[in-house]
Amino acid sequence: MKKQKAFTLIELLVIVSIMIIMTGVILTMMRGDRDKKLMRASADKFSATIREAQNGSLTGALINGERPCLFTANSDPNGYGVIANTYDPTDPTGGCGGLDTNGDSTLVPTQPYGDGVTLQSGPNALTFSGSFAVITEGIGPSDSSAKYVLQNASFEYTICVYRSGRVESRGFGDLAC
Repeated sequence: MKKQKAFTLIELLVIVSIMIIMTGVILTMMRGDRDKKLMRASADKFSATIREAQNGSLTGALINGERPCLFTANSDPNGYGVIANTYDPTDPTGGCGGLDTNGDSTLVPTQPYGDGVTLQSGPNALTFSGSFAVITEGIGPSDSSAKYVLQNASFEYTICVYRSGRVESRGFGDLAC
């Protein structure tokens, strides 16, 4: 009788087990990349919204036929947006700060950060005013920058906004500005 060459049941189980473990490792690694990309996309959208407030100030954008005096990027742990402050018609000095409560002055409506991303730290508002877009609110008098840290289950991402108006994505982690 001729001896047949074949794999034993134990050998097959070992191979299948190794393949299952490798698949699990690869899927876990891919999920980490997905979370990282989602975090980066949320941070980019948030930075763009801050830049939208800055651009409104720099260009003197008209909102409903009026030229606002301040553009404010608002943020809280759940979302962000941009509103425009107009000159207060009741102020005899023509001061700025009249906030339209009807929502007509909303430049960017409040929106969530994205898939599980929240604001861990940062000022509630950055106000850009004038042609130089100097930040006038949300930063202490001695600070040279505002630091936002966005967070999801796996990562933190730091965005810095400087008094000069520069908006910089620092990258992953709670980094210094």
